[in-house]
Amino acid sequence: MTMEQLESDDRYAEYHEPKVPFCFLWLYNHFIELYNFSGESVTWTNIQSYCIMRNIKFTQIELDYILKMIGWSSSQMAKMRNEQE
Repeated sequence: MTMEQLESDDRYAEYHEPKVPFCFLWLYNHFIELYNFSGESVTWTNIQSYCIMRNIKFTQIELDYILKMIGWSSSQMAKMRNEQE
């Protein structure tokens, strides 16, 4: 089964990544890398370390979006844990 078939199959809809608008793709990719680097618990220290490691300086609005993404990911993980129980 190809990736396109998996993405179009409704049985696997809960595993699909969200459709990210192109203008946010750069920031979303950094968020995913930061999230994987931090292990589900993203702190200010993790963000600062990531910025130093990748030589990136996020703007205030980018940090605000990253914080919203962290909130979204935490709520999704809690939802998945509740469904599993």
